[in-house]
Amino acid sequence: MKRTLFALATIAALGACKKNPAPTAAPDAALAPSSSAGTTASEAVAPEKEALTDLLYATHVVVSVSSRVANPKDFPEHLVDRKKETAWNSKTGDLVGGWIGVRVPKMSHVARFELSAGFDATSRDGTDLFTANHRIKRVRVSKDGKALGEHELSVDVRKPQAIPVDQDGGDFKIEILETVAGTKASWKELAVSELFVLGTPGAGAPPPKGPPRVYVGSFSPPRPSYETYRERISRAWFASPAAFCAEQKAAMAPLLPKFQKQLRDEYPSDYVLTASCTTKPSPLLKASGPFLELATATFEDGSSDDTTALVRTAKGWRLAEGLWSSSHSHLDLGCPVNMRESSLHGVTVAEGTTQPTLVVTTHSEYLVAKLRFVHTCALRADESLDCTAPKLINDTKRAECPSEPALCKFEPWGPDDKYTVGADSSVTVHAKRKLPDLGMYHGPP
Repeated sequence: MKRTLFALATIAALGACKKNPAPTAAPDAALAPSSSAGTTASEAVAPEKEALTDLLYATHVVVSVSSRVANPKDFPEHLVDRKKETAWNSKTGDLVGGWIGVRVPKMSHVARFELSAGFDATSRDGTDLFTANHRIKRVRVSKDGKALGEHELSVDVRKPQAIPVDQDGGDFKIEILETVAGTKASWKELAVSELFVLGTPGAGAPPPKGPPRVYVGSFSPPRPSYETYRERISRAWFASPAAFCAEQKAAMAPLLPKFQKQLRDEYPSDYVLTASCTTKPSPLLKASGPFLELATATFEDGSSDDTTALVRTAKGWRLAEGLWSSSHSHLDLGCPVNMRESSLHGVTVAEGTTQPTLVVTTHSEYLVAKLRFVHTCALRADESLDCTAPKLINDTKRAECPSEPALCKFEPWGPDDKYTVGADSSVTVHAKRKLPDLGMYHGPP
């Protein structure tokens, strides 16, 4: 039991205005909506009675999609970024039955949608992504749960194709009824370059709150989650340790009330959780190769106070938990009772490997005899600060990168090593827990 996962809010940038502003300019004016509309790409419509605008950038419209691909480089927002070289990709297998949702203010009027049938781009290796991916052939449009009609798209037309609507605002759904498979048989995702929502905002329509947001599964932002928080601080590069702390505290703050409730409900504790983060430079690393600086960061992680390494390369600072970290739990005081401390003791840069590797030796000290260990772990200097296989080299999985030596060691302390077994006066053991708990084992893997 290390942590309970909770939610981390995604908040769109706020905007305020008393009047309807001019429509927000789309990112790429060259990608303009087509002038035709109808149940097929070839049908035309009568001239518009009123000039239409893209409501996605003219008022506050919320977009949602049925799923997203498990790829950190493809985002749902690519559906509305006005760049044909990007696309929304659904999760694998989400083809027929996949959908796009559009929530339009009630005072607005939607004349038509314009939707790309596929991914209008070419990859770096020359693959035509339009013909390689599935393309949408038939869709059903509904509003507030009531079907408005079915429409066909031409799987040979690359530009966005018109789907007539002629409805006031509400919750619209474009459901995929039929697709045509691409030349890549293993590619089983929807891939859609662009969606336009053409209409008139109407009097009193709320202004846009920035570029359109695209949520997954519903019109609501994802609930705050611990996974999202960890992703936010673990995968980003920061300009400085102070910038890391600012981001970490902002990301953790929305989660603290739920961690606080858990602490009080499950344990007789009056400990007050606050968003906190401090950093300290480490003199152990002398700049060598791609590794420029080393620091430690101590921060409130919801269920524990964590201390871990920050490493600076030419790209900036990055959290390096796989290199070294130490944790003192609030939720299970059996943890810090067993583990007194973990600290950095040596840092070197190994140059004899495929690429420069940062090697760190740490001492993890426990109150229980024979549970004191020296860990030597390594970190390669690739773009993500991770080894590609495994991503994090640690004491349970030796280096498996091609042509890499086994850089990690796991050494028990010898009989001549000095240690003290005794009570830690800074820790109060819970004598009366509201819920049974066996605690967390900090011994060898």
